[in-house]
Amino acid sequence: MSKIRKIIRMYTSGRSIMSIAAQADTSRNTVKKYLASFKDSGFTFE
Repeated sequence: MSKIRKIIRMYTSGRSIMSIAAQADTSRNTVKKYLASFKDSGFTFE
């Protein structure tokens, strides 16, 4: 769960998907999947 939070935090701070994937040691498609779920949920990261 902490990896997902880390990805969302980096995304909300304006980082690109490629740099997020490199930093979180995940594939770009995984990052895209997590971000799509985050956007669909309607939650905010605060």
